[in-house]
Amino acid sequence: MKTPEPPTGKQNIDIQTDQFVTELTDKAPMYEIACQTAFFIPDVKTPWAMPQLRGVSKKTLIEDNELFLFEDEVEPLLSVLCGKTLEHARMEVLEEEELSEMKRKQSQLDNLNKLEAADIKRLEEEEAFRLKTHEAKKNLQRQKKATQKLAHEKLVSRTISKHFLQGLKQNAY
Repeated sequence: MKTPEPPTGKQNIDIQTDQFVTELTDKAPMYEIACQTAFFIPDVKTPWAMPQLRGVSKKTLIEDNELFLFEDEVEPLLSVLCGKTLEHARMEVLEEEELSEMKRKQSQLDNLNKLEAADIKRLEEEEAFRLKTHEAKKNLQRQKKATQKLAHEKLVSRTISKHFLQGLKQNAY
């Protein structure tokens, strides 16, 4: 990495960075001598002078009640401003009331939706319980029917075998 260029009025010089000090002799010794002076700028006083007027100075004379009557001319303007301000304030109040009413209705609707969801969940759980008990009863009836059928088959097979083997003993003698 190269050493950056020095700023104007400065210069880079080589220095010893090893642990052992060796005297560099290939350059002549340099000395810097400086002298600092006090910083002083004399304050110049400018004389006070009035600017010279240019052109002709004129004046206008206005008698009393000649310009306008404050009470008569401000009253309509003031009544319009007051009316607009009151109307705007009324509109803001009505908007706030409407927003609060809408929020209240929305919260009622949310509560109704929550109640309906809870009722639907409860009804679904009841229906699932009924279906489960109905399936259990059906399975129990199937098992009973199967055991009755098995018992009937055993009974029929025993009676047939007894009937078939009843004369076998006498026939065998």
